[in-house]
Amino acid sequence: MVWIEGETMPKMHRHEGFIMDLAQELSLVHASENTEVNQYPITSIGNNLYRDNRLWLNTDPFVTTAINEFMEIEDQLTNKCVLHGDLWNENIIVNEEGRLTGLIDWEHSCIFDPHWEFRMIRRFIGWDGLKNLLFYYNSKSIYKVDEDIIKILDKFWMCHQFVYRIKKSDSTAPLFKEYMERWPDCLYD
Repeated sequence: MVWIEGETMPKMHRHEGFIMDLAQELSLVHASENTEVNQYPITSIGNNLYRDNRLWLNTDPFVTTAINEFMEIEDQLTNKCVLHGDLWNENIIVNEEGRLTGLIDWEHSCIFDPHWEFRMIRRFIGWDGLKNLLFYYNSKSIYKVDEDIIKILDKFWMCHQFVYRIKKSDSTAPLFKEYMERWPDCLYD
């Protein structure tokens, strides 16, 4: 294990240097070759969300829309690369100046399309921060990611997390319902 100096990223962190650092780091991670991580099971998640929407949510319209939008773009998720898989503020370490010093908690690393990596980070850097991150990432990476696809994945993942919490009787389920109701303006502030 390696010690990384710094603290977890603040919830709303829009430091331009950090965004540039993160784009550089993700382009390097996505370019790496690692055969020891698993393929992400996106098809089973989509099928389960479809089933659970009927069984647990009485076919919630927001979830139905998210599933339909996901099904429209699923065939476009063809690139395969190593992903961190759980990119949110608690897994990002920054220094006193707000610059990236490392990514932690790699237990969800996987092989999948790079769009998947960006599905949660915008909740902590905002839509403008995401636009900047994608600009820097697309200029450095061998992959090119599209904000519209990331929006669909963000919505899809939020619905999955909501249903997951309902099934587990998790006390944060109402919070995810609120995020769904406020989408796309739901930020963790």
